[in-house]
Amino acid sequence: MAVLKNTHHSVKMSISKKKILLTFFIFLAFFVSLTSLLGVSRDYLNYDNFFSETRNYGFEYLITHRFEPIFCFFSYFFVFMIDNNLLIYAFFVIVSLWLKGIVLVKNNVSLCIMFLIIIFYTARFFPLLEMTQIRAALSASFLLLAMQYSMNAKKNMSLLMFTFAVGFHMSSIILLPFLLYIKTPKRFSILIISIMILFFGFFLKDLLIELLSEHIKVISIYARQGVAGFGGRANPINSAVILDVLTIITGLCLWKKSTIQMKHMLFLQIMGLMIFWSFYNYAVFAHRWRELVSVFWILYFAQALGLQGKTRKIFFILCILNILFYFYLFFFSRHAIF
Repeated sequence: MAVLKNTHHSVKMSISKKKILLTFFIFLAFFVSLTSLLGVSRDYLNYDNFFSETRNYGFEYLITHRFEPIFCFFSYFFVFMIDNNLLIYAFFVIVSLWLKGIVLVKNNVSLCIMFLIIIFYTARFFPLLEMTQIRAALSASFLLLAMQYSMNAKKNMSLLMFTFAVGFHMSSIILLPFLLYIKTPKRFSILIISIMILFFGFFLKDLLIELLSEHIKVISIYARQGVAGFGGRANPINSAVILDVLTIITGLCLWKKSTIQMKHMLFLQIMGLMIFWSFYNYAVFAHRWRELVSVFWILYFAQALGLQGKTRKIFFILCILNILFYFYLFFFSRHAIF
């Protein structure tokens, strides 16, 4: 009994330390976003204008706006409670990170791994999502929760979280089949599905975009401007993609040492890459879908860093490579966001 009590006490202490670490990170992120410490992102002015117009014109303005309904609903609620638009944005940042923190705690990773995953997220995703594309950031948080519930065979909760994800960013709807199909994938079946997605995506994407533009306002706005409206063409083999391909190849080579969750996350990354390549001449969609899928690297590395021996060391090196690369990309390169 004494041993059980001590074990229970140590588990509670571990969870408390993780929560303290997450709370510190979230409030640090809140401070950074509230003070614009990194500078003003290129998308913030759109949100600033959106909050102001919602405050001035109310519900009628929201009906005609291209932003998704759940984001509009919460924005409508907050603009009449908070007069400072930057504070509203910073509050959304807190919610987004808090939801991702829940997923990490549910994965029962060690304190050291959680710290490394936070650094990984800060380098790779925080500047691009929370500090730039807050709707996509919130959508990604709910996608992670949907995946977590789906992996635990809680389909109803998974669908509810997925509904919230779509309500914050419409592009996340493409991930529904991958969230529902939770089975241990085999490498050969992954190859077949990858070829099918690449083939059908490449030849049917124009038809799909045309159909979507008839029913979704934001896509119709893009479509009226032709290829330029979709951001032109994406570079299909850029340095960020190469780093992901390296990680995918490593994961496939270490397939037998991977957990079931890791295998499914890797399956998602490969599918995301196939979608990115097949839609490369619609850069807005190619990048957005890849960004949403790539958030699942958080769950992948959280599991991979908990493995043993050389396998753990290999994934630790890949994690550090990601951290160094994205810190350089987002803050020091010619493509820097800030």
